[in-house]
Amino acid sequence: MLKPEYIFIWILFHLFAVELPKNLANRSKPKTPASEQVQHMRYQKALSVYKSLNDVKFASEYRAIATALTKLNQNDSALAVYDKMALKFPNSIQNKDLLDLVLISRKLGKYKYSDSLIAILKAGEYSFLNIFDDALDTNFHKRYKNIDSIATDQKEIKFKSRFDHYGAVQDPVNKSWFYHAKDSIYDGLLNSISAADKKYYPQIYKAKNWNDSVIVNGSMLQDKVLNKYVELSHIDSFGNYYISMNNRFVNDSDKFLLQTYRYFYDIKRSKYVFEGLGLEQYSYNVSSFVLNESRNKGLFCSDQPGALGKSDIWICDVSFNKDGEIIVSNQTNLGPKVNTILTEADPTFVTDDIIAFSSEGRLGFGGFDIYFYNLTTSEVANAGKTINTTNDEYFPKYYNQVLSYSVTNKWNNNSIYSLNIPLDIINQAVQPILPPDTNPVEVLPTPIDPPVYYVSKTQTINTTLDKLKKESVNKYDYAKNLSFVLLSDSERLEVINKIDSTANYKDYKFMTLFHIDNNITIEIGFEKELEIMAALLRKRTDWGMEIRSYTDSRGGKIKNQKLSQNRADYVADYLKQKGVNPQQILPVGNGESMLINHCADGVPCTEEEHRQNRRTELIVTPVFFLSKVRK
Repeated sequence: MLKPEYIFIWILFHLFAVELPKNLANRSKPKTPASEQVQHMRYQKALSVYKSLNDVKFASEYRAIATALTKLNQNDSALAVYDKMALKFPNSIQNKDLLDLVLISRKLGKYKYSDSLIAILKAGEYSFLNIFDDALDTNFHKRYKNIDSIATDQKEIKFKSRFDHYGAVQDPVNKSWFYHAKDSIYDGLLNSISAADKKYYPQIYKAKNWNDSVIVNGSMLQDKVLNKYVELSHIDSFGNYYISMNNRFVNDSDKFLLQTYRYFYDIKRSKYVFEGLGLEQYSYNVSSFVLNESRNKGLFCSDQPGALGKSDIWICDVSFNKDGEIIVSNQTNLGPKVNTILTEADPTFVTDDIIAFSSEGRLGFGGFDIYFYNLTTSEVANAGKTINTTNDEYFPKYYNQVLSYSVTNKWNNNSIYSLNIPLDIINQAVQPILPPDTNPVEVLPTPIDPPVYYVSKTQTINTTLDKLKKESVNKYDYAKNLSFVLLSDSERLEVINKIDSTANYKDYKFMTLFHIDNNITIEIGFEKELEIMAALLRKRTDWGMEIRSYTDSRGGKIKNQKLSQNRADYVADYLKQKGVNPQQILPVGNGESMLINHCADGVPCTEEEHRQNRRTELIVTPVFFLSKVRK
């Protein structure tokens, strides 16, 4: 038995050797780290965690502080934080940090700097992902040139109240206007302070004198339902409201869910009621639903399975039954010509064939920019320098040859602008730009200077970026550790063998398959992709695969629709032969409906350009979602 004095000595030793260092370490850590505050969208609190950057001990905390500053539009400070992080933790700089730096630098107008970072990202992890792909479009600047030359009468809509205003929507029935204002109302049922994040949510106002040259006056809608966690996205020709509502359910991303509804006057019940659009889910977000003028097509935003990024734009068919209830079907992602790995938002119809939307994942001029896209020609065009700036431009609406849109400036204030843009100018911007019909002349390639990778005066950052660049080129050694699709075949099979119940299906992406012209079979070299896919589906029987097949534009539409379905069925049959449960597979033929380039009927294209459209895209998704689609 130990003597009491030995026990006392052991207690003293434990206190000084274990407990005291642990206590000192805990005292140096904040009670709630900045990274946790950012995760819960408390950006001001994240900035108050540390008195000075010298107190920050971890790279993750630098990253969180930079994120908080970016969310608060303090981009100069965010860039300075990344500089400090690169000095203190040079080996902790990740591709995600470079992506954030690209977004920050474009908001600051540092385009050469951001372009050099894009070159690094495109050489590595983002080589197969659609982001900032406008840099590859030689006609990028040509497309918005005419818009800039004609759109010269830009004006800011002035409001009587001093609060932020955004999101103007017109009622086509009586031509009245509605807009959103972040007013501070602290009491009563219309209290505008969100209990979730203590921020203002928008109040919906009806404008009294929108068409006048005087300052706009408005009155807030007194419908407490419409003014609680609601945003108005569209009013159709029957006067029905389409709204996005915060349902306050929490999904797996720890964010409150957005869902979209029709809000209309029900004659049978003599009151306004909500009607679901069939898009409501408690596992992903849906928002910003709009109809075209013909009321047979709809657009909306969602991060549902099959999305390419944080938020994608989807198109769907719309019909109405005999009771006037809306029926939404054939939801289709607009694909990589529109959607990127970042956020696309606020779609709207300019005509039945042309849409406008906002995007942060395209090259642009900084922040969110407004774009036009032709559903027929699959051509996309930036709305130009008159409209788009280094700030955020969003919520476009097009009524009677006038584009209205919202702007968030660097002080986080929101305003509404408008300007006249003739429809034919927009239509011209999203038409294929054909090469001049001249005799081909052999032209020797002009030497291109390598991109400038200068980042700042800090040599450490230069060294870090050079290191990443060298590790990312050629065989993508750096990217292999980050992206499943870039692993070798043997490495991917090894990863699949180790998959457990904690794995996320979103982390598993596959290369696009290409088909032989006018044939269902895939090109040589892609068979291994199907074998790896089959191995994944056998390992995770709760996951499924949506097989989306397409054709090029040559041939009749009916023939191409059948050919694309046969291609999808061919891939599905292969997976079944490899032991995959048929319930895990959904083959879908889309014909020539979603060309990824300008090669529409009658447009001269090379064989390689047509080949890009003869493709099958493979989307991993839970089996549950496949069963919902089959219904």
